[in-house]
Amino acid sequence: MPRTTDLDLDLEERRRLLDDWLEKRRQIAVLEAEAYGLLVERIALHDADVSDSPHHRDSIYRSMIAEYSAAGHLTTGSVEYGFTDARTLHRTMPNVRAAFEAGAITARHVREIVRAGEIVDDAVRAGRVEPDTMTLYETAALVIAEQDTVARTGIRARKAAAALVGLTVVEKQRKATDERSVTVRSVEDGLAVLTAILPEWVAVAIHDRLTRMARQVARTRDEREPVLEPTDAPEGSRHLDDFSPKTRVTTPTSMAASSSARTARSPPIRSPRPSTR
Repeated sequence: MPRTTDLDLDLEERRRLLDDWLEKRRQIAVLEAEAYGLLVERIALHDADVSDSPHHRDSIYRSMIAEYSAAGHLTTGSVEYGFTDARTLHRTMPNVRAAFEAGAITARHVREIVRAGEIVDDAVRAGRVEPDTMTLYETAALVIAEQDTVARTGIRARKAAAALVGLTVVEKQRKATDERSVTVRSVEDGLAVLTAILPEWVAVAIHDRLTRMARQVARTRDEREPVLEPTDAPEGSRHLDDFSPKTRVTTPTSMAASSSARTARSPPIRSPRPSTR
């Protein structure tokens, strides 16, 4: 009989912890799937209310979103995404729903699969592809989601959906253009996170420009008051000192003196010339 060593016990304990962690993750996914099922039931109540009062459709929907947002301490956008994902899973993605209920994929994977599959659903509804195309997409997306991260699942699922639908490069560019947005999220100490979804070449150019500006600021950090050559200021020019918030007592003599001093200290701010083009 082989002798058990401390190293064997340590490895066994590590495997046990890993297996228990994975099981808890699976259980969380199962509970998330049950929560999605409850959202589907709430959607059914919403549809019944809309049928009774069709003129108040918008207010009924906003009331439902606000109720769940306040109760769950979530943003309205997150709640809306949750309802949309739940409806899509229940209506058009039974295979993804079954995998989700079994805990094989997480809620974040489901969200990426649902968003990427929108173009497939639209194509099926428009009659441009066969209804079985959605089943093919589900199969491909599940293979990806069960083996890859959330971010890579979204990227690869979008490629699979575009290939199944037959989108051209121009059509994909147009769809991506419609998804451009800019958001601001507040963080601590008066700072904020600015997120922009825009064409890659624009993002690279912005990053390059900001990097060059930051390096220039770092190099000239100690140059608080640059020495500028005096210039002849035309009549009516504005100077930097004119924008100072300091209160000064002005007299004709002091105005003339300060004007001469300003001319020697700072360059004028000239009004732009009108364009001749």
